[in-house]
Amino acid sequence: MVSALGGVFVVSRFCTSLSYRFKILNSTFARVFAFIILYISFEISDLFTGFWVSLIASLFLGAFTIIDHVVFVSYLKDFPAYCFSSYLSGQGFSGLFSTLIYLGIKQIEFPFKYICIVMIPANLIIIFIFWWMECLKANYLQNTANNLNLETELENSKSLDFRGQKLIENKPLLETKIV
Repeated sequence: MVSALGGVFVVSRFCTSLSYRFKILNSTFARVFAFIILYISFEISDLFTGFWVSLIASLFLGAFTIIDHVVFVSYLKDFPAYCFSSYLSGQGFSGLFSTLIYLGIKQIEFPFKYICIVMIPANLIIIFIFWWMECLKANYLQNTANNLNLETELENSKSLDFRGQKLIENKPLLETKIV
């Protein structure tokens, strides 16, 4: 909880001028570093020291996970609302899915320290997801701009005939004076 609040505070206070790409890359690599520290904490023979190293790694892991979440949510502000709801439903499903995976791994007695190693490439996938989202955003903004230009052209072309010449406005008969 402390690391989550700290992560939100850091992003909202100090990271507003940084690009989204920079924030995602740094928080992802910091999370990978935290998983490496967590792996190392299992290799320390002194239980007291290993506990404190794993606790610090877990705090960093939580802080940088919440930073990624805040950055993704703030990045989605330019997208339509259904993208935001899709992202949040994906977040909910990922919690359920990761719990089921953890229970499956626990049943086959896979050591936890190796789970930390497996999580490193899984965290690097976030970079590719963000890159994909950047491509979607660029396409969405381009399509939106094209649609706005098309609507403007349609409004302007309503007063033109099929040859592109200006139409003569038809006046109603009541306004026409007969001489």
